[in-house]
This record gives sequence, C-alpha cells and structure tokens, in this order.
Amino acid sequence: IGFAIYYWLSLRTMRREKLVFEQKYIRVLGLLLLLFNDPIYASTILHPTLASAVFSSMFIITFVCALLLFWIAAFQRVYRESTQVKSKALSLTKLVYIFVRRFLK
Repeated sequence: IGFAIYYWLSLRTMRREKLVFEQKYIRVLGLLLLLFNDPIYASTILHPTLASAVFSSMFIITFVCALLLFWIAAFQRVYRESTQVKSKALSLTKLVYIFVRRFLK
C-alpha cells in the first residue's frame, strides 16, 4: 500500500501529456488489484450467497482480463511501434559487479 501511494503521488507530479500508456494502465491495474483482493471476502465466507460468489468471481475475472489486456497491448506496442526493445540500463558490467559484490561479502 505504501509503494502504491508513493507511485500515485509521484505520477501526480508529472504532467498528464507526459505519461505513457504503461503508467496510465498501471494506475488502473492498481485499482483493480484492490478488487482482486476481494473486499467482500468476509461476507462470502460468513453469509455465503450466490450474489457474493458472483461478485467475488467477477472481481478476479476482471483483474485477470485487465492484466492480460495490458500484456497484449504492451507486447503490441513493443512489436509494432518504434520503441527500443533492448535496454541499455542493464549491462554485463553491472551484473558482474553485483555478483562479485554479493559473493565476496
């Protein structure tokens, strides 16, 4: 929850036109994650009804479908748009440094 609040607050400092698709969609996934955690779980267990079971299932299905849509759109964005697939942020020297640092302690 703390990281989610930090993420939302840091995104609020950016102008809306500067946000990329992934940043906007992760905000939506964050809200859907609250529903995925089943806020009516207690009523489903304590007083099981068909309606509570349907709502619980719909929460899970909605999040999984939204997550699948996100990955499909992200893959299509990388594949079709002229974005750089390889990242220069992670290099072999960084990996070697972390490996050596970790095992020499």
